[in-house]
Amino acid sequence: MSARTLVLTVLNGPETGRTMVIAEGAPRRIGASAAADEALAGDANIAPVHIAVRWEDGVARVRALQSAFGTWLNGSAASDAPLGDGDTLCIGATWLRAHIVAPVAVEARRHATPKEAALDVLRAAPGRLFAVLDAAREDRVRELMRSNSYRRSCLYDGWGEAVFGEAAPWLVQLWKTGRFVEQLIDEGMGRAWGVFLTSRAPFNEVRRQCRRLLQVNVEGQGKMLFRWYDPGVLTSVYPHMQRSQLHGTVIESWIAETPKGDALVTLS
Repeated sequence: MSARTLVLTVLNGPETGRTMVIAEGAPRRIGASAAADEALAGDANIAPVHIAVRWEDGVARVRALQSAFGTWLNGSAASDAPLGDGDTLCIGATWLRAHIVAPVAVEARRHATPKEAALDVLRAAPGRLFAVLDAAREDRVRELMRSNSYRRSCLYDGWGEAVFGEAAPWLVQLWKTGRFVEQLIDEGMGRAWGVFLTSRAPFNEVRRQCRRLLQVNVEGQGKMLFRWYDPGVLTSVYPHMQRSQLHGTVIESWIAETPKGDALVTLS
């Protein structure tokens, strides 16, 4: 038996929280029908037998079996690729996270609360942690920003901040073990307050990349505001945009709520 175990956790939909343990040398086929070894309910975009995942000699791989339905690994289309600890799979509209853990840790991971698991995701992410918060979402978002001393900056400049600052997106640098990040998860998870990101770049460089995303060109309509900092928008568009558009040269990963709002998914 391998010293470690591959575990896939469903992050959204009616099967949220379900775990699939992939044993050494025993590939598992995942899909929507009884023909799959692991059948997932509630997603019409999952093929009857969508992917196969195997774990052999300490190496995990995912292979798309019906690629017309789409398989995405960390935001990029995948047909046959290695699967690492913390990687995110998207099949149909369902998100799964891979964990490579010691066998004794499997049961404990199953019983972590969604908020505990979300904090684990943020604390394990490489680089410094930031949030882009939507001040228009709720008064509580603005209250929390004002009551904490973390560095923050409106993504609108000049008159835009003066006029729309109370309803604008704000970039905030966080401490991974700080009280503010705990408040954002404890009070804001599931309420679409914004998204998280990680970077090793200076604050101002991160802000510049975030500002580049505020407008998009729409054919026949010119430039329009793009609310990418809404987690539902970000997770929807991420698989269809070039990585260079969203990450630039400074952002290592985006982290957002799943559509159901009860888990975090890393987009990298």
